[in-house]
Amino acid sequence: MTNMTNKARSQRKIKWMYDYLAEEGEASAQEMADHLRVKRTKDGDITSMAFDVRTMSGLLTRSPLFRRSGSTRLKAISGGSYEVALWSVVPLDDLARKYDGVKHPLTRLKNLPKFVRDYVAEKVGVIDE
Repeated sequence: MTNMTNKARSQRKIKWMYDYLAEEGEASAQEMADHLRVKRTKDGDITSMAFDVRTMSGLLTRSPLFRRSGSTRLKAISGGSYEVALWSVVPLDDLARKYDGVKHPLTRLKNLPKFVRDYVAEKVGVIDE
């Protein structure tokens, strides 16, 4: 088991979810959790990181990289149905525009993966924080 902090675990999950949604378009938290569970096992990346829907939903809700793009109804085993949110990615250009002109943009993005911080820094013109 690697000695990763919770922040590092969250950043890895955010990166994996971003890559999945960029490829697929939109998906529910359950679809992403199922896909990542299977993919990480196939790739030989056996980690102790859980891909439960509650964790995924929390990351999707709090991260500026994702937006709720709609919802769909699924049938329940008990015979009823329930609604689940569908998520999509926010283009990195939109995110960079949001932080353009902000005094310390990279400080505000410190909990996001490095590829996001690097992209925003390049677009906004931040040399070093």
